[in-house]
Amino acid sequence: MRYVYSPARRLALTGDDGVALLVRGEIVHSDSIMLPRAHGHQQRTAIIARVRVAGIDVTVAATHLQNRAPAAAQTQLARLVELLNAEPEPHILLGDLNLDARRVAAHIGAGFVLAGGEPTFPAPDPTRRIDHIAVRGVQIESVSVRRLPVSDHRALIASLA
Repeated sequence: MRYVYSPARRLALTGDDGVALLVRGEIVHSDSIMLPRAHGHQQRTAIIARVRVAGIDVTVAATHLQNRAPAAAQTQLARLVELLNAEPEPHILLGDLNLDARRVAAHIGAGFVLAGGEPTFPAPDPTRRIDHIAVRGVQIESVSVRRLPVSDHRALIASLA
């Protein structure tokens, strides 16, 4: 398993806060992107990477968008999709977008298919799905949600073809 990490900010007690992308394959190229910052809120980052999995190249964008300002999260998502659109297909967009599926669908644009799934947050008794996977140029075969011992969210898992 290979990974790339993009720090967003330094925390005094725990180190960096940021986004990581783990890949069962090769990371061909990756860029860290600082997303538009909402006034008074913490910096957010994203990773856009070209990865090779099972001999197939895909462009993946991973992020954790603003959680206390939906308008800022929508602006960040629009910027990330703009950057992703400039990269070769197929595309996979994933992360804690802190937006419901309706708002995500409105901002990802034509050609993307948004994975469904059960609620993912909060992990003990989820009532909202704010974690998303959207694809263009690949098919979603199945979607599941799994509770993990390491997060306040449940994992959203999609099998792709």
